[in-house]
Amino acid sequence: MKKLRAKAEKLANSIIKLYPCVKCGNPNVDPAHLYQHAAATVTDLRCIVPLCRKHHNELDQGKDGKYKFRELILGDLEFEMLLRTNTPTKVDWSERVEFLKDVHDRIKEGELTLEEARSYET
Repeated sequence: MKKLRAKAEKLANSIIKLYPCVKCGNPNVDPAHLYQHAAATVTDLRCIVPLCRKHHNELDQGKDGKYKFRELILGDLEFEMLLRTNTPTKVDWSERVEFLKDVHDRIKEGELTLEEARSYET
């Protein structure tokens, strides 16, 4: 299980790294986790945004506030409601790995966007 979870985390991060920083457009990004309430949110694409090191540090230090970054994806209220109602308490990590592999491949092929992939999260 630990190996599958690590593989899922690596896949989720590699998906996010396909995109530039949402704040400045820098192509060198670190996946920034906006919400880590449970194990399930670690690979939830709704909870991760691409940020360059500078903006990731600002997020971690609270300079711009996590809520402002959340608004780049969804409005605060919608974000909180989605996570409360759609975040599973248990994760089938092998199923999660397969989902993320499919998303990664489809994004690389130009068949899917990150926004579309986020809408598939349940």
